[in-house]
Amino acid sequence: MTQDLHVIVDEPIPGHFYWLIVHLGHEGSADYVVDYARGPLPTRESAKETASAALAGHQRTGSPWADPQFGGTLGWNVDTVPGTLHPDSN
Repeated sequence: MTQDLHVIVDEPIPGHFYWLIVHLGHEGSADYVVDYARGPLPTRESAKETASAALAGHQRTGSPWADPQFGGTLGWNVDTVPGTLHPDSN
């Protein structure tokens, strides 16, 4: 099973890089966050490398992270359950 996952690297504060792995929903379904950086990384390259390693893990066959319904049934806490992305209201 190949997952439709994408990596986003952001620098909200100069010198603080964060990454997200998101599943972009198909027509009629919501986008959601699959995984994210737990803290800032010092360079864009280090954030990309870390995100790539995490992405490889999530793309393995049978990864429960790619299915938000499955993750919720396992009882993962709020810090690990995938969250829905909401469009910017601006």
